[in-house]
Amino acid sequence: MERRKRGIVVMLAFVVLFTMLSFVSTGCVSAATYYVPDDYAKIQWAIDNSTAEDIVFVYNGTYYENINLKDGVIVRGEGADVTIIDGKGAGPVWFPQSSGTSVLLNDVDFIDVDRGWVVGIGDTILHTVDGGLTWLFQSSGTGDSLAAVDFVDADNGWLIGQGWKDGVLCSEILYTADGGATWSVKLDGICGLLRDVVFIDADTGWV
Repeated sequence: MERRKRGIVVMLAFVVLFTMLSFVSTGCVSAATYYVPDDYAKIQWAIDNSTAEDIVFVYNGTYYENINLKDGVIVRGEGADVTIIDGKGAGPVWFPQSSGTSVLLNDVDFIDVDRGWVVGIGDTILHTVDGGLTWLFQSSGTGDSLAAVDFVDADNGWLIGQGWKDGVLCSEILYTADGGATWSVKLDGICGLLRDVVFIDADTGWV
């Protein structure tokens, strides 16, 4: 009887250990980086086999293919002067550009071919007036990560910020009237994650 109890105890200990190891192994999944053409001959193949937050790094060269991007997958290249994606008449020619930052960027909005904004984690705001050739760093002043951005003209724009408040992950809406030079909080303490913002004029919008 004692031997049987001992066997049950050992079996239970093994089950607990296996459960703990399974939890650790599944909880430590990190983003992967796929290299083109080393891992995949085509950029699209690498994108198709990637998941959110994975990185597809494209080495220098000319790639004749049409690209369909996937939400959350980051595509990077060695530079616009050495990496070209040519759709061979079926699509535009893409020249990868550098943002000057390595942080995860979440959203982009352009009001014309030259002027646009990009936002990301760690209160990252980038602004360009030359179609993305150069970027100027801006800040909302909140220190929160930024999920979305939308401008209706060169001056009026809105941000969705996300940060921890008293142990709760909350969202906030910020507004600028000077092209992103300064920002003011219009609404904060929203318990829950707001992921996007769209305005059709200076007064009417949705989040």
